[in-house]
Order: sequence, then structure tokens, then C-alpha cells
Amino acid sequence: MTLPAWRVSRHVLVVLAGIGAAGMCGLLMAVRPAAGVGFAFALMFVPLAFYNLPAALVLIAPIAFIRSLPAVWVGPTFAFAVVLMAWIGTLSGRQSPATGRLTRWRGVWLIAVTVVWLALTIVWVQDGHAATKEIVNWCVAALLALIYFTTLLNERQLRLVLGGFVFGALLAVSIGLLSTGLRPASSALETATYTEGRLQAGADPNYLAAGLVPAILLAGGLIASTRSILYRWVLTLSAAILTIGLAATQSRGGLLAAIAAAIVALCVMRRHRLQVTGAMAVAIGLIGFWLAISPGAFARISNADGGGNGRGDLWTVAWRVFEDHPAQGVGLGGFEQASASYVLQPGQLTNVELIVDRPHVVHNTYLQLLAETGVVGLVLYLAALSAFLAASWQSARLFDARGDPGLATLARSMFVSQISIMVALFFISGATTAPFWVLYGVGGAMLMIARAPHSIPYPEAL
Repeated sequence: MTLPAWRVSRHVLVVLAGIGAAGMCGLLMAVRPAAGVGFAFALMFVPLAFYNLPAALVLIAPIAFIRSLPAVWVGPTFAFAVVLMAWIGTLSGRQSPATGRLTRWRGVWLIAVTVVWLALTIVWVQDGHAATKEIVNWCVAALLALIYFTTLLNERQLRLVLGGFVFGALLAVSIGLLSTGLRPASSALETATYTEGRLQAGADPNYLAAGLVPAILLAGGLIASTRSILYRWVLTLSAAILTIGLAATQSRGGLLAAIAAAIVALCVMRRHRLQVTGAMAVAIGLIGFWLAISPGAFARISNADGGGNGRGDLWTVAWRVFEDHPAQGVGLGGFEQASASYVLQPGQLTNVELIVDRPHVVHNTYLQLLAETGVVGLVLYLAALSAFLAASWQSARLFDARGDPGLATLARSMFVSQISIMVALFFISGATTAPFWVLYGVGGAMLMIARAPHSIPYPEAL
């Protein structure tokens, strides 16, 4: 039996394409290994994203933590573009679960209205290029949350994505710790993972710390909600390493977020207060151990004046900008251009160079939004965050009503994680930080799963 000519041609083309791709991968491996690895990942990731989108989301969850490493190259951007195209394909059809979710939760509309208002501020901003860059970051962050929100349709997918989130944090910390050998940076080569003796793993140490706190909390939630002894031990070890990584970042904001999360956890996890107390004791011991072998880290963390980092001056100038533009702000991304005009007003500023010579962001998400988008922008942003918080809290109550204490505990861990993010945002300008929006989207998906009587059947389920 002979195949039709067109079928033979198609098979030949597939074979030739495979040979060509393999050859290109081998060439890149020889010339630029990082690019070769990325190309090989792309060859596997593209068909996976279109065939099994939830599995692709599990794989890209860890990338959010290491996207700033030079070795990662353009991988995160490529992966997001592929996932976005695959997700758009799931929206077709009236019976699409993704389309139904987009119209059934008010959080989606709050996100949309927030992004629209931020885009409108481009009209009166000084630097349109900076504003355009920022609105692109906002659109990517919002889409990332919506993709996770609409795609995760059962409990197994939920657990796998959160496990991937914890793994990403563990990977970032491990790269940093192994690259430096648990010691202060001593050469320029180490700046990719360390800065001024602080763990950063390619990102600002304060941003890394802000992501490590929810990762530790979610590791605890997964421990409490799984029956696998091996998985529990793996998660316990991961949480311990993440705690050491948190101490190694030397981030006061991260530690304050952890303290706030611990207090909230004691209040909302009444059935697990003994376990929470024990985990807090272990965490304090690990952080104390790190500070004992790193006296410089202890000196920095205990320095109440901020070590001359200029954050107080930036906050002062941001408030001055807000007072001049209370309703609409100076426009998205406009603080760094407008801030220099406010240093001559009465009041002492000790780090003027961070505002005039080397303009910085505010290092406070809420003040940044106030200065750039006014009261309207901040209120909309806080309303969106409140919707995510409410989703996690309501999920816990619904899982309790269904008689599923494991998922209820995981939902409360998500709630506490989001609280920790909101505290950390007081010390960083990280409104569009990718790991945060992954958790926002997962929290919304958790509510949809809790509302459903059973896991929704889905052709792309893991």
C-alpha cells in the first residue's frame, strides 16, 4: 500500500525539520551553550504548551525567580509568548472554561480597569518611552495572572504549580549560595549572584527576599496538605534552605514581611498553631545561625537608619510629588523624571544624588503609585489586591465546608503569602514582579476550584 504523494511530502518535511532543528541545537551548543540549552528547551516547550497548557504553566512558574540571571537569556520572554498564544487558543468556543471564568469574577474587571487607568496616565507623563515600557510590564503581569487563573482547573494542577513556585525559589537561592560558598562577595565575577555581600541570584536582594517569604509559607502549606512522607521531607528541607536564603539577602523588608506573615498565620491557622509556632522557632534558629556566621549581615539588618541607602529621601520626594498631583499623578514611569524638581523644597535630604544624578524608583510600591498615578491608581491597585486576598480567604472557608482540611490549609497559606507580599511592597517598587502575579492568579483559580462541586474536566488536564 502506497501513501499519497502529499502525505509522503508532509512526512519528509517533518523529518527534515527535525534534522534541521537537531543540527541547529548542536551548533548552538558548540558556539554558545546557554543558547543551545535554550533552543532545546524551546523545541520541547512549544508543543507542550499547545498540547498541555497546565503542564507548561508548571514549568514556567520557577522561571519567574531566575529570569534575571544572564544564563537564562531570553527564555522567560519566549516562554511567556508561547504560553500566551496557547492560552488565546483556549478562549475559543462558548463552552470554554477559561472564557467562563473571565466573566464570573470581579477581580478580572478590577485588573482590567487598573491597567486601563495606568495606560491613560501616559497622556500627561513627561517621558513617553518610560511610560510605554511600564505599561507593557503591567500588561504582561496582568496577563500572567489571568492565564493562571483561567487555566488551573483541578486540585492536582494547583499543587503542582505551587510546588513549581517553591522549586523556583529554591533554585534561585541554591544558585546564589553555591556560587558564593556562604561568604561575602570577593570578586567581580560573583556580582551575578551576590551584591555587597548580599544574596541576590540575578535580582535585587530585596525583591528576592520578598519572593522567598511566600515560597516558605507555601512550602509549609504543601507540607500540611500532602500525605506523602517523602514529599514532606523534601518540602521541609526546601523551606530550611529558603529561610537561610532569606537571611542571606540581608533584607530588612523581607524579614519584616516574614514577621508580619508569622503573626497573621498564628491568627488564621488556629488548628495549626502548634505547628506554626514550631516552624517559627526553627526559622528563628536558622536565621540566627546565619547571622552568627555573618556578623556583617547582622550589622546591616540591625542598622535602623537604613545604612544610608536613601530610601527615606526617596519617600519624602515621592510624597511631595503626590501633594502636587494628588488625583492623577505625574504619569506612569514619570517619578524618576519629575523627582529632581522637588529636591529644593524645604526639608533636609542627605542622598540628593539618588534623585538628581542617578534617579531611582521610590522603593515603595504604594508611594510610587501615588506619585505616578495618583489616588485613583492606588485605590484601583489596592482594590485588585483586596480581590485576590478575598479569593484566598473565601477558598479556605469553602474547602472547610467541603470537608477538605488539606486544601483549606493550603488556601490559608496562600492568604498569608499574599499578606507578606503586601508588606514587602512597602519597601520595594515591585508592583509588576512576576512571582507575585503568579500567586495572584493561582489564588483566583483556587477560588474557582473551591466553588466547583468537583474538579472541572478539561482536555488539557495534567
